[in-house]
Amino acid sequence: MINTYFSPKQIVDVNRNTEHLFNRYGISSSSNKSIFENSFSKNYNGFFLVDLLSCFNDVEQLETIQFEIYEIPVLVDYLKRSHRYYISKRFPEIEQTVVNIKSQEPTLLVSFLDRFLHQYKEDLINHFEIEEKILFPYALKLYNYYHFEDERNKQFLVDNMDLVKNFLDDHKEDKSELKKLEESISKYKTRKLRHLSYFEILLEQLKNFHIDLKIHSQIEDNVLDKKINTILKNVNL
Repeated sequence: MINTYFSPKQIVDVNRNTEHLFNRYGISSSSNKSIFENSFSKNYNGFFLVDLLSCFNDVEQLETIQFEIYEIPVLVDYLKRSHRYYISKRFPEIEQTVVNIKSQEPTLLVSFLDRFLHQYKEDLINHFEIEEKILFPYALKLYNYYHFEDERNKQFLVDNMDLVKNFLDDHKEDKSELKKLEESISKYKTRKLRHLSYFEILLEQLKNFHIDLKIHSQIEDNVLDKKINTILKNVNL
């Protein structure tokens, strides 16, 4: 069981797939300092990171971890860091693998794969932009208004309340498309392919991205959105 006394190096040595979480928080994965020590120097919640690491180490734990105990600023910070990571790291790596596959396997499936990922990326970026411009600023201002009686942004909260409520109502997206794509490629790769290794790499990338998005969605849709709605029901705007 991972805890705050483990160092990033200890955790990554056991599961390399957790390295990206440390990168998101600007922590060296080779650090021998404990998560607890790193949390002070990097100004993040070490317990939250431990819960994230537990999920990435075993995604089945996602249903048992109580992310509800964390405050809105902690959740928003993670979601914003994840957005940057997906666009700057995860997608470019997947796209490069597809380029490698296209050069060796110019088939209809690969052309479809290329078009699908391009559209999926565009949709995801558009979704992220709305969250970054509307949802996250609103959540942070609402948190300060409710917990610290910060009146400075009350008018902003009033003016954008209906917009945010509508966004939350339509927020739950079907993020299972990557899983469907992963299954399709798994079936396809059973054929005789000249460069099966590229498909294996792609499958691993899609699998990891799907797990990442699943955790992201749990925190966003089932924790952050509920916190916002709960506060809105308890404030007078």
